[in-house]
Amino acid sequence: CSKQCKRNVYIEGVTARNGGELAAINSNYKDTATLKNVCADAKTKCQMYTGCAGGCEPKKAGTCSG
Repeated sequence: CSKQCKRNVYIEGVTARNGGELAAINSNYKDTATLKNVCADAKTKCQMYTGCAGGCEPKKAGTCSG
């Protein structure tokens, strides 16, 4: 897409195994992810990216906090 907007995701009551990232957000678009009662063996439950518009791939920008 040529224009990006804020996204919000809510994940509750999930058990996840053998995965990578459970959630991913774009910090520069003010995306949010709320994880509640989540049991996961993922190395990163929530990964932050710096999102981009157009035919590009976002770059990792740390992990989510709080």
